[in-house]
Amino acid sequence: DVAVPCQRGEPPHAPYRLASLHERARTNTLLFVPQLAFHARTTQGHRFLTRGSFDAMLHEGLASVLSSATKVRSVTLVAHSGGYGAVVPILRDESRKTPVDNVVMLDAMYAGWDVLAHWALGSDARRLVSLHTAQKATQLGDAELAKHVIKRAPRTEIATSLTQAVRDAPVLIARVRTAHGAMPEAHLAELGLLPGGAVELVL
Repeated sequence: DVAVPCQRGEPPHAPYRLASLHERARTNTLLFVPQLAFHARTTQGHRFLTRGSFDAMLHEGLASVLSSATKVRSVTLVAHSGGYGAVVPILRDESRKTPVDNVVMLDAMYAGWDVLAHWALGSDARRLVSLHTAQKATQLGDAELAKHVIKRAPRTEIATSLTQAVRDAPVLIARVRTAHGAMPEAHLAELGLLPGGAVELVL
């Protein structure tokens, strides 16, 4: 919650306050925040590009905090910005045994909209929320996503603001007036998407 340098000699970085947001939500969930690339604007080079790595990470992470008898009810992936580069290979991994129930994209739809659409339309129980800012790249990405999902899912709602549609629509694509860097803090808590007993994975 406090601005701190990430390495010696750096100025303090603004915090996302993810732990406090998670605690404030008072849900029966675990929050995983894996590091992809440190101080690098890249969506490559992380382990989720390797088959089976998502299952392995969850197995190891859950074993360290839960008893073997505990059942996980659902898994939600949350991607901010370049986090799409992890979500897409996780969903595409045909060896994955862990079901993903919800995906939230926070100004992260730069590419892979076909993969997201295919996943979302694979089951009526899945939920996909994609929020974008005024940034042209993610606006275009969400427009492509909309084309894919509307073609096969007439119930899809395209909204210009966050409303009851977040809870009602199986797929929600919305523009928000939030700054790109403020997306996690501004919208993670208000989505109201996560059922009790979920595992959230923020990428």
